[in-house]
Amino acid sequence: KDQLRQRFQTFGGKLSLRNLEPTEFGVNYHPTIRISVFNGTNDIKKATEANSVLYVPIEKRINDNFAFNLGLTADLTNFRPRDTATIQNNLYSVAPALNYVTDNLSITAGVIPTWQNKEFKLLPNFTADITTNNKYFTLQFGWVGYYNKGSYERFASINPWISQPLSLLNTKADEIYGGFKGTLAEHFTYSAKLGYVSYRNMPLFLNDTIDGKNFNILYATKMQSVLMHGEIGYIQGENFNANAFITINNYRIKEQPKAFGLQPLELGANLRWQAVRNLWVNADLNIFGGAPYQTLNKISRSGESGIDLGAGLEYKITRQINLWFQMNNIFNNKYERWNQYPVYGFNILGGIIFSFNQK
Repeated sequence: KDQLRQRFQTFGGKLSLRNLEPTEFGVNYHPTIRISVFNGTNDIKKATEANSVLYVPIEKRINDNFAFNLGLTADLTNFRPRDTATIQNNLYSVAPALNYVTDNLSITAGVIPTWQNKEFKLLPNFTADITTNNKYFTLQFGWVGYYNKGSYERFASINPWISQPLSLLNTKADEIYGGFKGTLAEHFTYSAKLGYVSYRNMPLFLNDTIDGKNFNILYATKMQSVLMHGEIGYIQGENFNANAFITINNYRIKEQPKAFGLQPLELGANLRWQAVRNLWVNADLNIFGGAPYQTLNKISRSGESGIDLGAGLEYKITRQINLWFQMNNIFNNKYERWNQYPVYGFNILGGIIFSFNQK
């Protein structure tokens, strides 16, 4: 157990500010700062990471149809592994965009100049929504670019069995997509999307071939994916809410036999129902396709699929106190999201929620 043990601790806080009324120049702003300190220990190797993200969105209304938006972002990471040099991974961006909105059309046109560790990239930011007069059906198109931050904190949240990273790289993504969304009979909602995504420095999680207990981060220099996503939902006021989704990723990569650690298929459904006053019932169903892994003989294989059903209750005792009860993996299925690490079988959790400033 000592060799397998991974310990993570995160301390963080978030502060945001916004103006209630536009300034004398008609400007709205909403700055947010988030700071976290992350500690990770495995095999007696301790590392500390500090992450700070400052985001300042600013909007200036020109008239009823036009608005100018400007987003400023500073995303700073300071990673200090044991016995090795400190790694700095900083990302800065400026996102000017012009928005045009009418009853049937919404267009955003802009670019995102970005500097990651002093390397400059210009990202696209073009989206368009075309809707019917009754708002029941909307066509969506877009060409957008973005970065997923490379940090020990983020990688450990994806795979808790990773070795401490030797380098931190940000993942650059360029996505072209088309789709639609709408409503039926006021209560049903639906959406579908088809996209093509090109990645640079995508992190893969490759288990080692010594005993397979650790996963090393392997960056794919170039990778593409054909993405398909669909959702359907039903809403009945605040008393009943249910939805289901499916996501399919067809990864294409030349550098490696497979996209190690990435799931090609995800399906899910969840439900929240207020059965009686102060009592809510919830249920979650998750189904996924197995992620590729490598055997000790360095043979690439696809992991087994899994299915997980959970259900629970939440009861409001007072305005400040809620009790909750949750059953997970009700079918007691045995599967491995990460190779050689079986998930928990059937388990039960419970707790208390205390809310401040509830009047």
